[in-house]
Amino acid sequence: MKNRYIDIDPGMMDERVQIDSYTVTNDADTNEEILSYTLLSEAWAYVRYANNISDEEVEILDRESVVLKYIITIRYNAAIGDHKMRVMYRGDYYDIEAIRELGRKEYIVLYCKDIE
Repeated sequence: MKNRYIDIDPGMMDERVQIDSYTVTNDADTNEEILSYTLLSEAWAYVRYANNISDEEVEILDRESVVLKYIITIRYNAAIGDHKMRVMYRGDYYDIEAIRELGRKEYIVLYCKDIE
């Protein structure tokens, strides 16, 4: 499948990632909001290190506060769409900084950064 962002061959999706969704609860004593994560889905993914990005992707990620690490492409999943979700890849967790849909609900690209 070819599109203007990336040439995706399903055989390139050879890494396993986990997508976690969040729930917000309030601390009983301080009423502070607490995010807790649960497994939403696991998917095969095409994972690229961030220094292999196109000019269009640079525009998305051109923010001084972003410490970008990986660009992860997975098959489309309607449940994924919130930037407060996180990705686990090779045992490490990454925040989702931006989400881009490719094609007609064929793929999703997750722009991820280190959790600090």
